[in-house]
Amino acid sequence: MDDKTYENVAMRREAGAVKRWHIVPTVGTETVGHHTYNAVSLLLCLNSGASRALIVYMLEHDVTERWTGDIPASAKGMFPTIGQGVKQAEIDLIDEMELMCPSGLTPSEKHWARAIDALDAVLFCSEQLAMGNRMVENALESLMHWLMSNGTVPGAVVDFVQNYEWKRYPDYLWKGHYGDNE
Repeated sequence: MDDKTYENVAMRREAGAVKRWHIVPTVGTETVGHHTYNAVSLLLCLNSGASRALIVYMLEHDVTERWTGDIPASAKGMFPTIGQGVKQAEIDLIDEMELMCPSGLTPSEKHWARAIDALDAVLFCSEQLAMGNRMVENALESLMHWLMSNGTVPGAVVDFVQNYEWKRYPDYLWKGHYGDNE
């Protein structure tokens, strides 16, 4: 193996530990690694025919946050120079780390990537609300508005959001699992 391979592995692993939602008090912590797993899982559930390029992109889409941090969309919106600077930093890091570039995706794949990213945030907020954390309400409202009003969101994502109700999956998977203690 060459040094670049070891560097790329280390960089990606370190990126997975970056904390998300740092401006919103949360119950527990979500990292880029948690988010990435959940986003790829959502993609595979809602778009079973997703291309390899889209799957790889979803695996790598937040790796650059190892250096930039998870800059909130609100900060990028309120301060456009921050958004422009982060965008340039991401371009430089994508090149340096040989990450999947968004320009390697079709327009439809880009819509899927953005929608899945937002949908994962909706589910995170829903889980937080279920635990009593109302601090995520503004983020959830904003995300839902975007998902339901943006004409580029794939229909499968819209359908999921419209019919989604949070619930915790049972701790037992089949009747009789706990013997007579059910």
